[in-house]
Amino acid sequence: GYDVASESESAIGVSTVMQHNPGVVLMAEDMPTLSGIDLLPLLRRRSTVPIIVTGTGTETAVVGALLQGADMYLEKPINQKEMLCRVGALLRRMGLLADGKGNEPDVQELEKALPETVKSALTDTERRLFHRLMERSGRVVGHEELMVKVWGKPVKRERLRFYIHSLRRKLRSVASLSLHTRNGVGYMLEHQANQKTERVA
Repeated sequence: GYDVASESESAIGVSTVMQHNPGVVLMAEDMPTLSGIDLLPLLRRRSTVPIIVTGTGTETAVVGALLQGADMYLEKPINQKEMLCRVGALLRRMGLLADGKGNEPDVQELEKALPETVKSALTDTERRLFHRLMERSGRVVGHEELMVKVWGKPVKRERLRFYIHSLRRKLRSVASLSLHTRNGVGYMLEHQANQKTERVA
């Protein structure tokens, strides 16, 4: 089963997504105060979370939702079993569903395995940034999501780039980790478990 959080107000829903980082967002296109279609770009600027939109299923609605950033569209009325299957399929496709093989990274253990010279060189901000990227290892984390998780609020993009550059430089000696930039989207930290922890110069 899944842990579910439900919100009826658009603004509260966005806040909940940013605070709890759900595996997937299920959103109605006819939400009060702000429609799901109008909410999509706002949410997309802040998070890369997979989004499923539900609604009337008209061609205009489906195309509009997908163009605005939805990953999937489900037409109402929705069959519960079908919805659960589609949620599971989307999570697997996005690499967010645990497969029972212990592939999810243990961030605390990975940090402990870092060379002492690297651990001691990390600032508190860099450590929070490392933790957030490592929690989403192998997946792109959006700029806004990183800002909120690391600083608790949106900050200037230059500030984020500065700390990313600094973190990348300090992790350069760790062969099992590589930090990638996805222009206009965010950053991704890859962890290769079969690599030796420290890169030999």
